Amino acid sequence: MKRLTKEEAERMTVRVGSSTVVRSTVMNMQVGEILQIEPNDWQQSKGPGQMLGRLKKTHGLVFKVKTVLSGGWLVERVS
Repeated sequence: MKRLTKEEAERMTVRVGSSTVVRSTVMNMQVGEILQIEPNDWQQSKGPGQMLGRLKKTHGLVFKVKTVLSGGWLVERVS
């Protein structure tokens, strides 16, 4: 076990329920932050666009998604 300060705890990404690590990370992003998702981090058959669309609809979080030629995606939180 380890004791943490409030600042250390706030910087950690916490999973809610059975959400994936990628979804939890994306939900904790601040406006202007960019996340690179590697193909081995994403287990679904389609890209993360569908998940990000659901987050926009349910939580009002807006993201921009770009596909990287070498594989993976760049996700930027817009608002």
